Amino acid sequence: MDDYIANNITSSMTTEQKIDKIAAFVAGYNYDYHYQSIESMILYGGGDCWASTDGIITMAKKIGLRAWSRKEDKNSFVGHMNAMVTDGVNYYEVEAGYGGTAPRSYNITKRSCLFSTRYNSTYKGYEAYLYDDETMPEELTVVSDAAGVKVSGVGSYLTSNTDVKKVNLPEGLKFIGDSAFVSSHSLEEINLPASIEAIGEFAFNDCQELKKVTSKSSRFKASGTLIYDDVEKSVLFAQGMENAVVPSAMKELRGYSFYYNKKLKTVSIPSSIEKVGEAAFGACDLLEKVDIKNTKVTELPDFCFANCRSLSEVILPSGLVSIKDNVFQYCTSLKSVVIPSGVTSIGENVFKGCSSLETIYGYAGSCAETYAKDNNLNFIAVKEAASIKLSKSSLSLEKGKSYALNVTFDPSDTTDQTIKWKTSDSSVAAVKNGTVKAVSVGKAVITAVSANGKKSTCTVTVTEKLVNTSTISSTIAQTGDKIRVAASAKGGAGNYKYAYYFKRSSNTSWKVLGTEYGTDSSVSFTPSAAADYDVKVIVMDGNKTKSTLQFTVKVVDKLDLTNVSVLQRSDLKLGSAVPMIGKAVGGTAPYQYKFQFKRTSNTNWKTLGDGFSSVNTARLKPTASGSYDIRITVKDSKGITSVKQFTSTVK
Repeated sequence: MDDYIANNITSSMTTEQKIDKIAAFVAGYNYDYHYQSIESMILYGGGDCWASTDGIITMAKKIGLRAWSRKEDKNSFVGHMNAMVTDGVNYYEVEAGYGGTAPRSYNITKRSCLFSTRYNSTYKGYEAYLYDDETMPEELTVVSDAAGVKVSGVGSYLTSNTDVKKVNLPEGLKFIGDSAFVSSHSLEEINLPASIEAIGEFAFNDCQELKKVTSKSSRFKASGTLIYDDVEKSVLFAQGMENAVVPSAMKELRGYSFYYNKKLKTVSIPSSIEKVGEAAFGACDLLEKVDIKNTKVTELPDFCFANCRSLSEVILPSGLVSIKDNVFQYCTSLKSVVIPSGVTSIGENVFKGCSSLETIYGYAGSCAETYAKDNNLNFIAVKEAASIKLSKSSLSLEKGKSYALNVTFDPSDTTDQTIKWKTSDSSVAAVKNGTVKAVSVGKAVITAVSANGKKSTCTVTVTEKLVNTSTISSTIAQTGDKIRVAASAKGGAGNYKYAYYFKRSSNTSWKVLGTEYGTDSSVSFTPSAAADYDVKVIVMDGNKTKSTLQFTVKVVDKLDLTNVSVLQRSDLKLGSAVPMIGKAVGGTAPYQYKFQFKRTSNTNWKTLGDGFSSVNTARLKPTASGSYDIRITVKDSKGITSVKQFTSTVK
């Protein structure tokens, strides 16, 4: 080989001329499938494509060129091989291995793109199926044009068993072929362009490190690393995730969709699912529980849960009819399973290798009982519920509150005590696992349904939040004054009851005023000594929900006359009236009141009524918009007066 290089290759040659001489050397030997190395080809006069490739690579390296092998099926231990050579600027594909006697034909192709393409008759377009550099980059960007060939898709095993961490797919790509990225153990991130029209089988299976899938497609979407077809409503793949939540609108879990997900621990499956494909959950080693109770699935296909070695609990749907072959094969943690009454056929080797299986529960005289006896498995007949009863038949809840309903089974040892919960109006009251949440004011009926269809209901009335609107006549008083506390509330469940308490602020013990939690809406008390007093009003509604309001009253021996009059509204529309209330504390009762008003821009006051009187209310109805001043004067029995003034805007 060294002699050949010395006699036939010069430094003045182009790279392609040098490669041509190397190819001619290996083509100078016969094709012989018995020999796979350049040494054996030279020693015995012939070799196969592997020997030819070995020779090209060896000689290229001898003259300072980088070279490596290229296999059509890189994941196979057999198959055709040729060579790739580069001078650091251009790449060349060298073919010299297809049979014949010496001198054999050979071919050198200058490559402008490292992606190899071929026509995919299934998807009717050219696919990139090999990346022909010596090593695969951590971030691989698939081209849309490969040496003049429009790339419509990616083919099988493009990145399988490589160190690729991220794949960028170009816009315009229409399909991802069967097994395109299968077993890409380092793949963490990939995008689905808007142009994608099809994704083949096993495309993403065994991508254990997948962390991010982004999609611009209106059809093929991603939820985390769960990829689904939003048109056909089917889950295609769910890899690299520990906790999977299937979107609520899905109808199908495709065959092998979760297959070989070695991280999957939990999966939430919606009631909309109608079909589960072959080996959908096969070999999910960490998956412990699967609940498809509320789905519409009628058949468990072959190998559906096979080799799920941590699977200890499976809850099957009541509408299940058929269990195919090998469904729970080698589920070594599975101890028992309840077979629904509607199952009419159970296939072969369903529980093969289930070393922990102790009991099959089923219905007397059913297919499950026959299967258990035929396979020497322990069988226990299911006890069905004769009836169920909720802990409450009616319930009143404040908006935003929750309440947990409990279910009692008759008989109490009913085998399957799973319950399906429904609400007649989720906008009023929602329910999950028996816990009712009040959403908005109104009524809704919560229904509990047992596995065999027995029902119990609870009518839920949702009310506004209970608000304590109680009032006190004064927070400033003198000894001997009577203080009135008026209880009131809004919201809650109605049927209010009231409790009143008072104490000196310096004390810790409360004293009851009137009847505790009675129906009296007001009480009065007269402080006997000057001090600060705390007054508390508790309102309790029909649900025994309570709301507390507390006041502090300052009591002195002698209080100067103080005007505490109020306006109930200060801003109002033209045509409405301003309610005025005269109030006073201190001085010497009884009091008299005078109500006056004027336009703010004027100086003269007008009096409502005849002036001072014992009537403490008045109403002003302005005849024009603008700003008004209102004055309330209080006079005690000794003729002492106190004035309070307000401003009201009329629009």
